[in-house]
Amino acid sequence: MTPEEIAALVAKSVADAMAKLNADKAAAEKAAADKVAADKAAADKAAADKAAADKAAADKGTPQVSTDPVVNAQLAEMRRAREEDKKRLDALQKDRDDANAKAEKAERATALNTALADFGFRSPSARETALSLLTPHIKRNEAGQLVAGDNLTVEAFAKDFIPKSHDYLLAPVGGGGAGVVPGASFIGQKVADLNDIKAGMTPETRAAVIAAMQNAASEANR
Repeated sequence: MTPEEIAALVAKSVADAMAKLNADKAAAEKAAADKVAADKAAADKAAADKAAADKAAADKGTPQVSTDPVVNAQLAEMRRAREEDKKRLDALQKDRDDANAKAEKAERATALNTALADFGFRSPSARETALSLLTPHIKRNEAGQLVAGDNLTVEAFAKDFIPKSHDYLLAPVGGGGAGVVPGASFIGQKVADLNDIKAGMTPETRAAVIAAMQNAASEANR
């Protein structure tokens, strides 16, 4: 399967799972809300009945020294039931939030891996650096689609961003590297050495220094 087909399959699986989870949560929320409404109505009626009884007794000049234990017991039970219903709703909300976060993470990872699939990197660590540099640029547009930069597809943004700003991560033409594919291009090479290590380095310089050190270590171990 192509990366695009894999991405579409993952997106459909995630969408189906989220639809079922949302439907189950909606049904559970409705049932809980109906129960809360019924309990509240019963509690309101019990409170109204008690208020009416207290008023009638006061009109007759009979002081109400103590409250009705039956009514108090009913009110306490209804409060307990409402608290339990709230806990269940909170748990359902947490489950949905966790599932949404997991699905979001999986969709972003698929988009990133698809966008970098055609690049030839100098080493596995260079590819990881590319992922970390690309990730902050990923966002959702108003339609809920994952985009990057000025509302480009993640793949289109990566094809411009990586070679233009971080070409030092790419393998030279004809060279080895993690995930190298035939025809992968290498547009220049940013040179980094120990003199580049200093306070106030830009993220790009820091990444270049790290990549240079890792690449040097990889070459030494060959």
